[in-house]
Amino acid sequence: MTKLRSLGALLLVLLAVPVLASAATAKKMATLSSFYVMSAESTATVTDLGSELPDDAISWYWNENKGYYVLFLPSWMDASRLRVCFTGAESVTVGDRTLYSGDVTDVFVPGGKVTLTCGRQSRTVMTVQSAGVATVCLTTASGGSKYIEAKKGRKETGTVQIRDEAGEVVCAQELTYVRVRGESSFAFKKKSYQFKLTSGKNLFDMGKCKTWTLQANYRDQAVIRNAITFDMARYVGLDYTPQYVFVDVYVAHEYKGLYMLCERV
Repeated sequence: MTKLRSLGALLLVLLAVPVLASAATAKKMATLSSFYVMSAESTATVTDLGSELPDDAISWYWNENKGYYVLFLPSWMDASRLRVCFTGAESVTVGDRTLYSGDVTDVFVPGGKVTLTCGRQSRTVMTVQSAGVATVCLTTASGGSKYIEAKKGRKETGTVQIRDEAGEVVCAQELTYVRVRGESSFAFKKKSYQFKLTSGKNLFDMGKCKTWTLQANYRDQAVIRNAITFDMARYVGLDYTPQYVFVDVYVAHEYKGLYMLCERV
């Protein structure tokens, strides 16, 4: 009887070893495939099977020059209460904290860096936050910007959400289309865009209009030369001078940079 019990115990151990090994291997192989933050009030979740994200969810992006990931937060977002949403791993650790997808956290402090650890993988993330700038968040039917950025003239339907610097939503509509604009500038790394609303909207007191442009000002590191030109033209009374507002632009949840939102003339 004793031998049978010993054999039974040994069998249970042998059966458990592959399961434990499998779990350990899975933990080591876990890798973050996407990472988003959004307002704590959002109840959105992300799974490996798909996503239901608000238009203003923010994805990290890889900074090739610096060698780390960046979370660029809009000015109105409360960095002390961010909901995290990620795929590819059950949890991540930041210092002595463990975060699960859907948790609300304060670890992402503007101007600071943290290290996200997942199994054997570590990712450094720098948090940056805008100040006093409105936000334009564009989404596309394909879920990304690759299609419209691959060839001139390509258009996609989508949505747009525009907030002022305080976070108040001033426009939230379906888009007739969004496309990349420009000729020689089409080849620039930072693209300019044009989008058409389904119904005209007076954005930031620039007048009611359906079609709007987002000027990248890629070759202007100060991002103010076009603005100064427009201001001078308006000062001397030139007709049809475009009005503009500086905005932070996100396309498919990824930060694209500081742009000028202009009425199309």
